This record gives sequence, C-alpha cells and structure tokens, in this order.
Amino acid sequence: MSCFGNLRTLRFVPDYVRKVSYATSIGVNKYPLYCRSSARQFLCRFNHISVREEQGKKAIEEICRKKVEVVLDPTYLLTREKWDELIPSDRIVKEKYVLCYFLGDNKQSKTIASRFAQEKGLRLVSILSNESYSDIDLSFADEIVIGKGPEEFINLIRNAECIFTDSFHGVAFSVINEKQFYVFYRHAVSSTGSRNSRINNILKTWNLQNRLIEDLETHNIGKTDIDYEMVNTILANRRNESLQFLEQALQ
Repeated sequence: MSCFGNLRTLRFVPDYVRKVSYATSIGVNKYPLYCRSSARQFLCRFNHISVREEQGKKAIEEICRKKVEVVLDPTYLLTREKWDELIPSDRIVKEKYVLCYFLGDNKQSKTIASRFAQEKGLRLVSILSNESYSDIDLSFADEIVIGKGPEEFINLIRNAECIFTDSFHGVAFSVINEKQFYVFYRHAVSSTGSRNSRINNILKTWNLQNRLIEDLETHNIGKTDIDYEMVNTILANRRNESLQFLEQALQ
C-alpha cells in the first residue's frame, strides 16, 4: 500500500464511495517517519482495511486509529478442488522431480536443493527468477523453466515431489496443493529492505515454522513430513474468516 501516487491509495475516489483494502502487504514492519503523514491521510479514508501480516496490522493501526483485520492472501480463498478445475492437470515434467522457485540469489539454498534431489534420485527443475541472478542459476538444476505463465507455475508446484522456495506464493501454492516444501529467507535478517516477515507470518499461520531453513549448515531437510490434516483445518477456518470480512465490507 504505497504512500505515494493516486492509484493504489485511491485518493482519486470520492469520499462517499466505499473503499476497501483486502490482504494488502505493505512490505515493511513500520512506515518510515517521512511518509507517515501522507499514509495517515489516505488510510483514514478507507472504510475497511485488511492486511496479510501482523506487522502490517500494527504499522497501520499505529498511525491510523482504525480497526485492521489480518486475512488470507486471495490465493487461499479458492479450495484445492477449485484450483484443480481452473488449471490443467497434465504434467509438464513427466519424470518425478523436485521444484525450485527462488526469487533471490542465494547460491547455498540452491545447492541444498540440488543435493536433496540427488539423494532422492529425482530430477531437479528450477523456475528462473526475473528478480535476481546468481552464477549457478543455469547450471545447478537438470531443467530450467523460462517464460511460463501462472498456469504452468501452479502445474509445476502441483506435480512436484517437493518444493524449495524463498517466495511467499511459492509457499502459498505448496500449502494449497498439500506439498512437502522448504522455505528460505530471500534477504538477510539484518537487511533494512527485508520482506522476511511475509514468510514468518504465513508459516506461523499454519504452524509450519519448522519448514524454514535458517541455518544452511545444520538443517534437517527430509526428516519430517507436513501434517496436512492439521493445516487444512486451520486453512478452512481462516478462509471462512477472510470471506466473512469481504462479505461484511462489501455489504
């Protein structure tokens, strides 16, 4: 929810028109001092505000005394069965494979994924990032996927044996499709531009903090499986809560 410009902030919308924010991610733990006044002005015009992360809720409530709800990312509002209806199920990769979807340039996490695939005797497939590049991106995997769209992205996750990712939506579609996965931070914990809170929040939501690999030297990859019976119970409840927010906001 940028503090600048008229489009995303809905500054161009008249006061009498209802304004709703759904599952916004502000990307930071707090608003910088230089833009708090501007943020307060447009946020206070919203009738209903919801965000993806607890940090976003705290940041907005700190500068704008409005109730802020934490809801699910829109991708979770559709059930797995609905996604199966929307996206073709034919396998893109015929062999069994491990999928990498890394947006960052951390070479060690890619090496760990490669080692895992070799130990399991599985093909390693990697979706090439358009956000960063490391010098092993074209060599660490058996197959590099370039130039594919959302359907292929979901298809590749759905049919993988395991996913390694540093992406919020890599985690989201792994959960929706009940896949085994491991997630890495894209940024250093000390980075001022870090968006690691997105990963922390979503893993906490599903009680899957143990899928985060922080120590790349002493990880326990492949030791335990995710209990999706537990995860799906939480997901169904959170989906209902999120849909209720939308229904009430749009009434």
